Amino acid sequence: TNINKKARTRFVKGGKAANYDVHLWLMPLDLERSIRQNAARDRQVPEEIIRKRFTSLLANIPTESEGMVVRF
Repeated sequence: TNINKKARTRFVKGGKAANYDVHLWLMPLDLERSIRQNAARDRQVPEEIIRKRFTSLLANIPTESEGMVVRF
């Protein structure tokens, strides 16, 4: 799931308030593979949305300064 910094902040705060250590795992991204996999799905996401989310994530890579452990 691609979430923006504002949404991540909400999750981090909630986790920390519940005394959890918060970790975020980032998986290698391959835009073209994502588009191919989407095309094979019964319920497809419009390609323009996939491209927009991909670009958004690359522009907003999570960092540990957000209060979580980021793993690649």
